[in-house]
Amino acid sequence: MAEVNGIPLVCGDPDSPVKSFKFRGDKLRLFELETNELSDINGSKLITIPLPPKQIQTATSEEEFEMQQIMKNNGDNLVLGCEEVKKEKLFAGVARIGNGKYRSRNGGKKIKCYKVWEGMITRCYVESSQHYQRYGGRGVYVCDEWLNYQNFAEWYLNQKNNSKSNFQIDKDLKVIGNKVYSPEACEIVPSRVNSLLISTNSRRGCLPVGVHALKDKFKASCRDEFGSKVHLGTFKTQTEAFSAYKNFKKGVIVCIANDELKKGNISSDVHRSLVLMEINPFPE
Repeated sequence: MAEVNGIPLVCGDPDSPVKSFKFRGDKLRLFELETNELSDINGSKLITIPLPPKQIQTATSEEEFEMQQIMKNNGDNLVLGCEEVKKEKLFAGVARIGNGKYRSRNGGKKIKCYKVWEGMITRCYVESSQHYQRYGGRGVYVCDEWLNYQNFAEWYLNQKNNSKSNFQIDKDLKVIGNKVYSPEACEIVPSRVNSLLISTNSRRGCLPVGVHALKDKFKASCRDEFGSKVHLGTFKTQTEAFSAYKNFKKGVIVCIANDELKKGNISSDVHRSLVLMEINPFPE
C-alpha cells in the first residue's frame, strides 16, 4: 500500500467515475492512462495508488475533469477520495461568471448588473447580435479583467449611478474614440448623454451626419436637448448643411453636459470630453 509521510493511503469511493488521478498542488486531475494505477512524484518520492476497475472511465479529448481532493482519517489510514468539479461553461466563448459573491440571478431572474455585463459581452463577441457590427465588428472589446463577471460586478455595484433607471455604461466619453470596455475608461451615464455619439450611417448613406438629400439641395436636422427633432434649413451644398448641423449639435452637447454635471450625473472628466468634443462629419 502506498504511503505519504508514513500514512497509508487507500482509495475512497469505489464508484467514483474516475479513470485515474494524480496530485497537482491541492487538486486531483483526471488523466487518460492505459493502466488503472496512479504514478506521480510526491516531493522526491514516487507513490503508486491502485485503483479499482470501477474507477476506470474513458474521457473524451474535449473534456477536462478536475477532481477535488477529499482526505479523511479512517483509523490509522488517511482515506483518499475524490469528487468531480464541473468545468465552467464560457459565455460567448470568452467570458465566465466566475467564483465569488456576486450572483447573476435572483429567484431565477437575471439581475440588472448581470444584464449589463451580458449585453456588453454580446455586443463585442456574438456575431449574430444586432449590435455586433457597431461594436465587435469595429474592434471594440472587453478587457481581460471584465471577462470575469465577478470583477465587473465589483466595479459596477460601486458606481453611484448603478441603480438609476435610464442610465447606461459608456466606454468612449472619458476617452473619445476608446474601443475597450474597462474600469479605467467606463462610466455609468444618463442615456441621453450616451446617445450623443450614436451615428446613423445606414440611413444617411454617404452624406455627412445630420444631412439629407432633397432633390438638388440638402437639408440639415438635429435633435435638441429634449430629444425633439429640429429642422435647421435647406442648403445648396452638403458643406453648408453640415455646418448648420455642427453648430447646433455643439450647442446641444454643451447644454446637456452642463445640465448633467450640475445634477451630479456625470464626472468632470466626461463633462470636459463633451465640451471639447469635435463634431465629425463621418463618425464611425
